[in-house]
Amino acid sequence: MLQIVVAPSPILRQKAEPVAAEELASLRSVARQMAKLMYKSQGCGLAAPQVGLSKRLIVVDTDQHEDERGRLVKNPHCYVNPVITQAWGEEEQSDEGCLSVPGISIPIKRPSNVVMEALDLDGQPLT
Repeated sequence: MLQIVVAPSPILRQKAEPVAAEELASLRSVARQMAKLMYKSQGCGLAAPQVGLSKRLIVVDTDQHEDERGRLVKNPHCYVNPVITQAWGEEEQSDEGCLSVPGISIPIKRPSNVVMEALDLDGQPLT
């Protein structure tokens, strides 16, 4: 069972290894478990190093919301070997936290637009 790695664990500072094509099938289960853990921890994103796996794999759901009955609507996305290829626009600031650094939220400035390239778990390219 996966658990969130908490700072100052060294794995959180290491550059994660790229995911090879032959690893994709074995990461499906990991990605599902990461999504479950992300929701359980009330997060909107989780990277593989945060569960002790030094791989370039992230699970993200920035679209979570409650429906009219108060149930959480989930729309997780998994990205393999993600790379931000473009960033532009006025920087916007918002408070951000990290599941690996519990209880801390700080204001972060980020560009208002980015383009990310990655693969899905079938090895298909995404932009």
